[in-house]
Amino acid sequence: MKDVFQFLDSVIGDYSPFSRSFKFALQTLGYASQANFAFFLTNTAQLADERRHFTLNAKEFALINPNMLTCPVFRSARDAEITKKIYAKVPILIREPVYGADGKITREELSYILDPATVMGQDYPSETFRVLKNTELRDHNEYRTGRLVLEAWDEDEEEVR
Repeated sequence: MKDVFQFLDSVIGDYSPFSRSFKFALQTLGYASQANFAFFLTNTAQLADERRHFTLNAKEFALINPNMLTCPVFRSARDAEITKKIYAKVPILIREPVYGADGKITREELSYILDPATVMGQDYPSETFRVLKNTELRDHNEYRTGRLVLEAWDEDEEEVR
């Protein structure tokens, strides 16, 4: 049986403009204290190579990319570890506040994004992260992600002051 990458090569072809620049991702969602990543893999056998994997927790995302909190891309676990060590020793040069369309996002606006019912009332018919919230309420008796995001917001606000 062909793996995913062999299948893509057979469908797209080696000489297609998309063959190596085509971005393919596998993603598993769920609660975890850290996430496991592997980038620039060209076949599924490379998933077994632990040198290609790196992990990040929420604090490491904030450490490496404090302004955007986006996921950094590394080719190896060693690259990730070196970067974490550098960022742990070098202060943030420019701390950019989080902005919305009309200025800085307030805690209430963030709370609304996470769970509109907390701002609009329990009868409000819309939920941004309904499945996540319901799963966490079932498994943990609380909307854990909402709490953790707001706690991180509060910590960040204290640092900026």
